[in-house]
Amino acid sequence: MTCSDAETRARGGTPLGRRFFEALRAEPAPEGVTVRSAPCLAVCARPATVALRAAGKIVYVFGGLTDGDAPALLRCAALYRDAPDGDVPYGSRPPELKGKLVVRLPALEE
Repeated sequence: MTCSDAETRARGGTPLGRRFFEALRAEPAPEGVTVRSAPCLAVCARPATVALRAAGKIVYVFGGLTDGDAPALLRCAALYRDAPDGDVPYGSRPPELKGKLVVRLPALEE
């Protein structure tokens, strides 16, 4: 397999991750939520990929995201921010993100 972003760049298009980042930045981020770009999360089979992470919290990685998922991801980020341990139960996540969770990792012990 080859990286979808590499294929997109070869065709002269905007990489999927960059497009999704721009879609996120075009939406108002919830207070206390920071949107940052990362070079690669190595989830090549499911671009664009995003991680929700914070100190002492569960880490969520979502993949296969499209530009239209940006508002839902920001709503999920607000739920994540408000959860003391970062746990956003399946039934609470925006429906647009159902089936797009790649991995849920436990918080690191300090």
